[in-house]
Amino acid sequence: MGLGSRQDTLDDFWHYWNWNKVVGMGHTLCTRLLKAVKELVRQKDGLDEFSWHQEEEVVAWRKQVDEFEAGSSSANPYKLPHSGPTLKEIELELMREEQAKEHESGTVSGTSDKMMTEILMLGLEVEGQQYVLAADMFANKSPTTKELTEFVTRRTWLSRQVRKLRLLQCKFSPGALQCLAVVASARDSTEAERTLLLLPSGLALAEHLPPLCFPGLAAAEACLRDGQCSQSLDQIHHGLSVKKRLQTYKMLHSHRQHQNTRTRGLVDTQQRKIDIAAGTYRQARLARIAPVDIAGACGWKQLDKDDLRMPEDEEEAKRRKQCAMKGKRKEAVQVNKSGEVRGVPGMGEKNRLISWIWLGAGHGGGVVGEGMHAAVRVEWCKVYA
Repeated sequence: MGLGSRQDTLDDFWHYWNWNKVVGMGHTLCTRLLKAVKELVRQKDGLDEFSWHQEEEVVAWRKQVDEFEAGSSSANPYKLPHSGPTLKEIELELMREEQAKEHESGTVSGTSDKMMTEILMLGLEVEGQQYVLAADMFANKSPTTKELTEFVTRRTWLSRQVRKLRLLQCKFSPGALQCLAVVASARDSTEAERTLLLLPSGLALAEHLPPLCFPGLAAAEACLRDGQCSQSLDQIHHGLSVKKRLQTYKMLHSHRQHQNTRTRGLVDTQQRKIDIAAGTYRQARLARIAPVDIAGACGWKQLDKDDLRMPEDEEEAKRRKQCAMKGKRKEAVQVNKSGEVRGVPGMGEKNRLISWIWLGAGHGGGVVGEGMHAAVRVEWCKVYA
């Protein structure tokens, strides 16, 4: 085959491929239209729910977007402020919260309320320590002698707290002790982190009533579980904010340096705190669902692993931009002067929805609250646009 015949053959193949593409374009466009209609409904529902949670701010945010798109304002509503809360500022904020809680705890309550609350608070504290100890032992596959000694010490402390809880249950929850005597699997284990506490949420409905349970104990636990879920979400918000700051520092200042390992360790430590808060939320939500006949339906959503993300996660955005480069691998790994990955011009985020944990965030005060408010504002503007 000569050079001319070879070129003609290639042209024939290309023309045939283009002809098949044009013929099948109707089916392709129809498929894309159906997917776009379905995605439009999904995005509108997400925007409506987001706007409902941020009802007080929506009018001002919509005005900012409209003015920027019309060219009458130079303030970019899609851009996060460069300055954010530092670790010291976050530490100061948390210390002030702890100081306020200690000041509020000085109020004197009634004897019966105090004792009923004491058993529930003790149970929640032991439950949290059980989860942390189990997570630490699971993460440490080959502990040293010193670490084993620490585990035994923590187990001993938990066993003492469980015995203290059993004494309080004799008066306020005899049904728990009755269940403990009947069910062999519910008896106290030598491994304190696996011992069933048998709080009212872990008992049957008949065991919530007198004389097997103190009146109002199950309802009081449901209220505490609501507070525990709310507190866990706040801890997740704080943890994700700190993690994002650490990731930004790691990418800009300790990339390919000796300090990179230490920074990675700080990020992993913060991720552990987030995982513990997420586990606490899941436990509290399951316990809150149990007394539905006493405290009503549970309004807390299920927390999945994919929900634990920032409104704009830097590592996720980095991977998304690199994947969008496709064949341009060399350009994908390059960064500009600001340390940002060069993405594809015009690449949008039409398929990404904000995690539900941030829908009601941004209303708190302080340094962290202001940072969350800015992040939520930017995310709403992107969804609205």
